[in-house]
Amino acid sequence: MPIWSDILRQLNETVAPNGAPDFESVRRKYLAALQQHTGRNVVLYASGWLQKEAPPALTSINDEDIHAFMEVTSGL
Repeated sequence: MPIWSDILRQLNETVAPNGAPDFESVRRKYLAALQQHTGRNVVLYASGWLQKEAPPALTSINDEDIHAFMEVTSGL
C-alpha cells in the first residue's frame, strides 16, 4: 500500500468531471486492492463529520446505525 504522499500525488493527477480531484476512483482503486489482498469483503463507513461541527454524540456509531450496517452487509 502507498504512503499518504503517493495517494496525494495520485489525487493531484486525476480529475473528476467537475474539475476536482477524483477521490472516488482513487478510493475504489485501493478498496479493490484491499479486497484482493485479503480475499474478504470490504465495507467502508464514512461520514462528513470533519467538514461540519457537530456534537460528539452525533459523530459516533451507535445502536441506531444497526439497520444501515445490516443493509450494506446483507449477502456478504
